[in-house]
Amino acid sequence: MVGANTRRNWARNSMSLLNSLLEDALLQGCTHALFIDTDQVFPRDTAHRLLAWKKPIVACNIPLKTIPSFPTARAKNASPFGTPVYSNSKSNPMGLERVWRVGSGIMMIDCSILKSIPKPWFELRYSDKHQQFVGEDWYFVGKAEAAGFETYIDHDLSRHVSHVGVFQYTHAHIPVMEGDPEPQEKVA
Repeated sequence: MVGANTRRNWARNSMSLLNSLLEDALLQGCTHALFIDTDQVFPRDTAHRLLAWKKPIVACNIPLKTIPSFPTARAKNASPFGTPVYSNSKSNPMGLERVWRVGSGIMMIDCSILKSIPKPWFELRYSDKHQQFVGEDWYFVGKAEAAGFETYIDHDLSRHVSHVGVFQYTHAHIPVMEGDPEPQEKVA
């Protein structure tokens, strides 16, 4: 029981910290918030590249820490978990693509949208319907979507990011797809 309480307290404190950091960013007049998890390896110009898109939410499509790996970005379909969006497929996607859900391992948020999204912005929720937790990043992207904001991934930058675990997981660890699912919207 101690383990369950410790994990729940950690999750509650983490979500509180994320929300507090965004509130502080607004109070300080910040235009953008850049989330980078401590287990990410990324190019030094990542912030500039994400800012250049001028989108409300733009993220990297991070490989999960599994073998085979899978991308965190998803397109909407009938499944509650969506269809994976691949940044390393045979069609070699480039530029920006609108997605339904994505992790916040590396994510740039335009702070002006926060005023239109009800708090809490980040929260870990349990889905009775799906018998599992919905991550705080999917929760945020869902709330942003409900408020009318779209989320994008940068395919080019995503291929230069790795996720540190037992080793550095890259898009090379994600099986290359022969046929791509239809993209939601190709932007560039």
